[in-house]
Amino acid sequence: MQYHHFKLEKYTSDLILCNFMRPFLSFDQARDTRHCHEDFYELVIFVDGTVLDKWNENVQILQPGQFFMYAPGSIHHYENMLNTKYFNILVHQDLIEENLSLAKDCMPGFGTLFPDYGERSAIFQLDDSGLRKAIDVAFEIKREQDEKAAGHREMMHILLEKLLILLWRNRKSQNAQQDNILSFRISQSLTFMEKNLARNLTLREIAQHVSMSESAFRHYFKAVTSFSPIQYLVFLRLKNALQLIFVGRNVNECAKLSGLRDSSYLGRMCRRYLGCPLPEIVNILHHPGTTPEMLIEKLIHNLKV
Repeated sequence: MQYHHFKLEKYTSDLILCNFMRPFLSFDQARDTRHCHEDFYELVIFVDGTVLDKWNENVQILQPGQFFMYAPGSIHHYENMLNTKYFNILVHQDLIEENLSLAKDCMPGFGTLFPDYGERSAIFQLDDSGLRKAIDVAFEIKREQDEKAAGHREMMHILLEKLLILLWRNRKSQNAQQDNILSFRISQSLTFMEKNLARNLTLREIAQHVSMSESAFRHYFKAVTSFSPIQYLVFLRLKNALQLIFVGRNVNECAKLSGLRDSSYLGRMCRRYLGCPLPEIVNILHHPGTTPEMLIEKLIHNLKV
């Protein structure tokens, strides 16, 4: 699968770049480009909303208070970022590997925040107080970056070290991370659904795959994603069918590959969730300048309603 290579020097002459990402206005903007970091680490702190983080073959639901680090060489992208606020702080590998005054063993387990080449660290959870403190320091870094007063580079380095210490001190203990475990299981279920769309999946089978009862799985899936499991499966199947139609595949084949039986059933689902007959959907997708994301945004809205 293709992906873009990003280098930090393309965006800044400094060794640190702090971005605060606010909610996006359209679905087209709310999908990140699949990309690879060539020369920088990416520290991510989620402030509000949820997002799907797609790293290698894994799908992870990210939520407020979570933080982690991507290493150079990691390949990933985000999806469904419409309601999301987060910081992504890009740090040149030379600063992390050679010039950071913090030793990787200065705090117990601290080195695990810095993954090997091509990897992502574990996802850690901040308590509410820790998240507020992290937000304050991250905004300080951004102010130094934007104002560029004398010594701003040195101050950004100092604030980065302060932020890293703060994050590690205020992460929740392993005993307090039951929510993370449940979130991971829900994320596993998303991957399982995506890989098995063409099969006649049942709620029981999906719940068993992540070692949960049907009732618990249904409850936590809704809490994490805002969809019921069946709603989300419908979303994945229609999304897949729309993308296949867009690239010119036979409509009946698109339906079967997406687990929607045949073109007749796909047509009924299009009428129900998109308000258009299938031939009209096909015409829309084959019209120049149209993308599946334009219909997927409408699909998400109608499913939630």
